[in-house]
Amino acid sequence: MAKEPASIPKEPEVQESMDYAFLKRTGIDEIQEIAGDIWTDYNEHDPGVTILEQLCFAITELSYKTGMSVEELLYARRRERFEGKDNGFFTPDKAFPSAPISIVDYRRLLIDYLYPDVKNAWLEPLESGAFGVNMSGLYEVSLILNDYGRGNRQRVQQRAFQLLNANRSLCEDFERIRILLPLKLSIRGDIDVDPQFMVEGVMAEILYKVALAITPHVPFLSRQDLEERGHSVDEIFNGPRPKHGFVDLEALKYTGDRANWVSIHPARVVNIIRDVPGVDRVSNLEVGMHLAQHRLPEGFQLVEKFKGDDIHDGYYIGAKTAKMPRGHKAVKIRSPRRDLPIQMYAIRDEESVPRGFFPTLDVDAVLANNYISCTVEGLAYEPNYENVRKNLERLQSEELTQYQHPIAYPEHNPRPQRTAREISYYYSIQNQFPEIYGIGEYGVRKDRPLEWRTHARHLKAYLYFFEQIMANFLAQLTNFYKLFSLKDEVDRTYFNQFAEIPNAHLLLRPGQDEDDVVDALDNIGLEYDPITNRRNRSLDHMLARFGEEFLSEAYHAIMRNGIEENQQRYEQELIRAKLRFMRGVVELGRDRGRGPDYLSYDGGDNPADLVNHSTALQKRLALLFNMKDSQEVSMAGSIRNHEDVAFSKKAKAKGKKAAFTFSAKDQDVLTSVLNDGLSRQNFEIRENPKKEGEFQIFFKALSGKGSGGAVYSAESRDQCESAVTAFIRKVRDLNADSEGFHLVEHVLLRPVGSAMHTWFLVYEGRIFLETQVTEDMELDYEFRDALLNRGTEADNYLTTGSPEEGYTLVLTDEDGTIIAYRDGYLDETSAERERDRIIKLIPKLEDEKSGVIIRKEQHIPKGALLADDFYSLQITAILPAWPVRFRNDKFRALFEQMLKLSVPAHTSVNCFWLDLAEMGDFEKVYMDWRAEKAKLKPRQPWLDELSWCLVIMLKYFADPNDDLVVGELFGLRDKHGLSMKFVNEGE
Repeated sequence: MAKEPASIPKEPEVQESMDYAFLKRTGIDEIQEIAGDIWTDYNEHDPGVTILEQLCFAITELSYKTGMSVEELLYARRRERFEGKDNGFFTPDKAFPSAPISIVDYRRLLIDYLYPDVKNAWLEPLESGAFGVNMSGLYEVSLILNDYGRGNRQRVQQRAFQLLNANRSLCEDFERIRILLPLKLSIRGDIDVDPQFMVEGVMAEILYKVALAITPHVPFLSRQDLEERGHSVDEIFNGPRPKHGFVDLEALKYTGDRANWVSIHPARVVNIIRDVPGVDRVSNLEVGMHLAQHRLPEGFQLVEKFKGDDIHDGYYIGAKTAKMPRGHKAVKIRSPRRDLPIQMYAIRDEESVPRGFFPTLDVDAVLANNYISCTVEGLAYEPNYENVRKNLERLQSEELTQYQHPIAYPEHNPRPQRTAREISYYYSIQNQFPEIYGIGEYGVRKDRPLEWRTHARHLKAYLYFFEQIMANFLAQLTNFYKLFSLKDEVDRTYFNQFAEIPNAHLLLRPGQDEDDVVDALDNIGLEYDPITNRRNRSLDHMLARFGEEFLSEAYHAIMRNGIEENQQRYEQELIRAKLRFMRGVVELGRDRGRGPDYLSYDGGDNPADLVNHSTALQKRLALLFNMKDSQEVSMAGSIRNHEDVAFSKKAKAKGKKAAFTFSAKDQDVLTSVLNDGLSRQNFEIRENPKKEGEFQIFFKALSGKGSGGAVYSAESRDQCESAVTAFIRKVRDLNADSEGFHLVEHVLLRPVGSAMHTWFLVYEGRIFLETQVTEDMELDYEFRDALLNRGTEADNYLTTGSPEEGYTLVLTDEDGTIIAYRDGYLDETSAERERDRIIKLIPKLEDEKSGVIIRKEQHIPKGALLADDFYSLQITAILPAWPVRFRNDKFRALFEQMLKLSVPAHTSVNCFWLDLAEMGDFEKVYMDWRAEKAKLKPRQPWLDELSWCLVIMLKYFADPNDDLVVGELFGLRDKHGLSMKFVNEGE
């Protein structure tokens, strides 16, 4: 088939709005439809057709300017620049990335953000945490380090832990981070090299490619690389925001989903070497391990092969967990120096690598022991190994040099070619009419009759109506960028400009000028400009560009009680709420599923001194419900810390600043004050009949015993009036300060401490001595030796205590430290009598038949013994019940609904609304827990005890009669100083 030659079309396709012939034809068709009975001449000379032609020509110019690039229109050069910080347009590196969601995202994050220390990373979902607690949402992280990071394993682990916690998803956590150890493999064989190639270069290429095959490398790509592969911008920036480069997802998936490895098969190594340019032949190739010392790597054993029953067929190294074939048996190594000479041992084909290791090529062993013998045309060749290393280092360095520095993301800095004046400029069509019409710059000839001038002015005025519309169109096109502004105030959404026509003064009344026309246009525009409605719609459009929707109806329901019945004011509040939402839309969208970074918590009560680590979920809800989003400041404390308001019967101390004091028996005073204290009519000012010159304020909303007293006193009525006004503002502030919520992820309350143990000296089932609780799991022999060395001498024992508390027998070491103890003795004599018996029992430890034994007991945290699945994918919101809005049942239902819609779909949500006493108890424990949880090395078992207390409190809020709550609350209440009580307690 012949190729069609390139050509220029005679009639190129254009938009209808820019097609002059189409516009004219359509205009005539419309005229014929409307006025066909009275207008029959549509030839070129007809004045109506002339006017139509000029209008069509002007419309094509409007269409041309409308078709300019959006960037050119938005960022046209003008006096007031359209700054990036003031608009809702974001560059791809900000708009598209998200917090890690999948395991692949976490792997990319670790490899990119911990570069160059981390070479590869895996996340493995766990079905249980410490102490066998079954739950979902936990991961074990495995890392392979480059040579740069191996000397700082602890530092890399800490950085990885901090990075993961700063980017973890809600209701997920990381149980442990392990650094994989290299399992060094060697290759041995013979190769024949083409004489046209340099042997050292060929060997370096072989080692480089075999090393990549044994431990696959995950390279970085550039944006250009990905675009050449056909990826779109949203695909390129999908996932965490790249820091050093775009991790190659194909290479990442090739390395496997988990850190499970098998040794490479020799046949595969042969194929790799054959593909290296310059290699003619490969023979006698083996894969094995070179033992640099007289010992096997952990998890491996030496295996002997036999042909038949007794014919020895050599040795190889195999994993201890692998099943051996028939005729193979493990060698018992009695003397490593004799039975394990330093050499290379073959490894079984595709042998599983023990957990905690990863295979890597032992380049040093291959070169140092000359395991690859080279020949050139059948003649042995001794390569220069120093040159081999240099060539290998060159190949390895090529992987890293391009991405050693963080990616620079330049700010969006458009360079428009046109000015705003050029876009808004309108050239009047009256300049293009034939001179005979008399509406151009030169007007009507002086020798023409007055009637002509009158007709020209009529035509000029008639055309001006249409020209003003077209001029306003260009003004709207030039200023529509203001609709995308995130500034608080926008004075208009309809824009206009004066249509500059020739001899415009002919249309003006005496004394009028163009400024008067502009003012009139502004007044007309403002009269018909629904600014708030259009601003709301433009903000909805911008939110929709990010897949967001601000629920205006829900916001109206929420704000109905807080805003007077004023639609205009409500819409302004709605605009401000949308603006706050839009300013944070990148974070709110990117991090919507991210959990709080509990390591960032600093503690304290002053918000200015704290790191705001509120999550996007908290900020989203806070923006929608117009409340604070900070978890760091106590909500109960916001009420209790106000010195000038007291909710008690106790009179203010003499000499202290006067305070409002409210009291009433059998009534929720706080709730009444926060609700009814917002209304002036609930306060009454009276003169004190018992003290002349003193005026008192009474709060009428309280009733019952103790409520009739004055809540405030002053020297004049005006002072009381001012005090009431100030107090109403204070109540409004108290309500706002109390509004907030805490989000508790159950997975973070799981026990995370190490296993604790106690060792006992036991005889015939009775305990005589016990050690202190310790994390040391290898204390068996140390405790035994300490008893034998120190426990047989009476001078090494102390008796402490008192008759009221009882006595304790203590065995001490030379430096006075406690080895073991036993308490519960009534007097010193009983303790000394027991000491003498223990001294006689201890020597019997060396006789296995004596019955004297050392027993170990492991202490399981109570948090690990829950019968229900309390920790998996659950989140609880703790909210105060006393603020005015929070007492509304519809408000509560709406908040709970929005919270459930905002969290990931697989997450279960609970909401508890607490009174002041309950919130005080909860925050007391919760703030201590957060401060301890924020430490890289928290105190144990203190952290687990705080977590357990929070677990019981959450169960108490759900069901105070829960059996576990009934059994645990009394002890926890005394230990942590809580005031929580059961409903019928104290009756």
